Amino acid sequence: MAKQSLLESFLPKQFSHEITAFSPMSETDFQAEVRVDVKCEEEAKRWKEEFEKLSGTNFIVKETFPNVQRYQFHKSFICHRSSKNKLNSQILIGNQ
Repeated sequence: MAKQSLLESFLPKQFSHEITAFSPMSETDFQAEVRVDVKCEEEAKRWKEEFEKLSGTNFIVKETFPNVQRYQFHKSFICHRSSKNKLNSQILIGNQ
């Protein structure tokens, strides 16, 4: 629970969000899915940049989902220092 509280402290306050999944992977790593309510790709980019600044991390695109219907777009990100099975974060864009 303490790690989830830490994640919550890194999420930019100016955006509405929901942590839909959280799994501790080890003492220092976790996997999380965060849904963010933004209106366009530019807002999603600002959210990601603010999250990276607050958390001291840098995320790269792991995969994209070009044919989503429920969201405007959907990208899966992974921390650039992590192996494939470590810290993983998804940003699901659109109305929750």
